[in-house]
Amino acid sequence: MSTEALQEHAVSSAAASADVRAQPAPTSGDQAGQVAQRRPPRRRLWAFLRGLRTTLVVLVLLAAALGGGTYVARHRLAAQSYIGLTNAALTAQPVPVGSPSAGLVVGVFVVPQNQVTAGQALARVIVVGPDAKSHTQTLRAPVAGIVSTVDLTGGAATSGEPIVTLYDPAQLTFHAAVSIDQLRRLRLGMSAKITSPGLGRPISARLERVVPKVGGEAPSGQPFTVVFVPDQSQLGIVRTLVPGLPVTVTVDTRTMAGGTPAVNIVR
Repeated sequence: MSTEALQEHAVSSAAASADVRAQPAPTSGDQAGQVAQRRPPRRRLWAFLRGLRTTLVVLVLLAAALGGGTYVARHRLAAQSYIGLTNAALTAQPVPVGSPSAGLVVGVFVVPQNQVTAGQALARVIVVGPDAKSHTQTLRAPVAGIVSTVDLTGGAATSGEPIVTLYDPAQLTFHAAVSIDQLRRLRLGMSAKITSPGLGRPISARLERVVPKVGGEAPSGQPFTVVFVPDQSQLGIVRTLVPGLPVTVTVDTRTMAGGTPAVNIVR
């Protein structure tokens, strides 16, 4: 080879080496991109699924928190809609039976808890009439009911003094003591549930009236008495209960919200 040819070959080799050195070295980003490009498709799928799972978990937690807050708010609002009255009892209206004239009780034919019919003989009394003669008088039940007490079993009885006291089980009501603040929230006709350890299930009732206070101004803070009447469908259960049974009355103030305020009614 001639000297000129050798010089040209050397120049070409030096230029090629310079071009190689002039090319920039690959950066870490380029290397990562190349690795990602070389990553198998399955590995990329698992990475996507892990990210999707994390997103779903976050969304579920947010939904649970929102739902829990809504439930608590709703529960608190519902609790504010009820008034619990613990100072309450089943009450019977007494029906006293006595002689209009003073006399001597010579016989009583019933005992407490006996069920009687209207017109049934209850007792016998000897009275002295206007002609100064003695007469035998039979006292009879004015209504069907249950004997509450036998007040006299013998001896002298004054005019009008009860000898036997009855009550009508069909007229049983629930009386509850309420404060003036509670009374302001009540409306006539509001629904209520009656509960007691002696009851198998709650009894449905409604607010009928407020017992008025008479005889002067009531002392400050003294409770009022409200009367709840059991629903007709509950009378079969109520008539089997003993008057005086302590109960708890839970009033739903959402019922009869636009009804007549209990504070405005006196019967």
